[in-house]
Amino acid sequence: MPYLALDDNFPDNPKVAGLSDRAFRLHVVALCYCSAQLTDGLVRNKAKLWANIGGNIRSFSRLTDELCLAGLWDIVDGGYVIHDYLEWNASAAQIKEKRRKDRLRKRAAGFADSARNPHGTQNQFHADSAGSAPRETPKGVSLSRELAKSARAREPKTSDYTRAENMTRNGGWQYEPVDFLAELDKFALDPGQRHDLEQLRVSLANGAETEDLDW
Repeated sequence: MPYLALDDNFPDNPKVAGLSDRAFRLHVVALCYCSAQLTDGLVRNKAKLWANIGGNIRSFSRLTDELCLAGLWDIVDGGYVIHDYLEWNASAAQIKEKRRKDRLRKRAAGFADSARNPHGTQNQFHADSAGSAPRETPKGVSLSRELAKSARAREPKTSDYTRAENMTRNGGWQYEPVDFLAELDKFALDPGQRHDLEQLRVSLANGAETEDLDW
């Protein structure tokens, strides 16, 4: 949020001191409007600032005439310009550039402990051409992924015999003998294991309950 800069002696300025109360109020309201809207001191007619001082377009016209005669406002196309506004306040371009740098700085600080920027140094944090920050993976998340990957690598792999037995029990026993042997060829089995599974298929095909078998 931009801040309006007012000199400590603002009320005592000869241009300001002679203003009526309502003109003084309108001038301050206009200064705040320009700061908030980043207009570089332009007071647009469509802003309808008279509503902020409890007036109407007619009273606004009288007050703007008073401000112009005091040398505080200048008439321009589409409204007025507050005289010397940019001598005391930052321009819209300066404020936007500062905001952009602040966004980058905050993003860099937010990923100070990230995997790509472990030391949080700003010169290692780069934005893309649009000014937005690249996606970062916080170091904690990256580390947890590596640990999970390592844990999966340590998990014992299911043996071919166990996989072939599961295939047999989960419908494989319904295959024709030739088709069943073709399925067994997909697994690395020794002759004894193949024999056991062939017997299991026969038992299941004959209606034996799987849980009653001791293999």
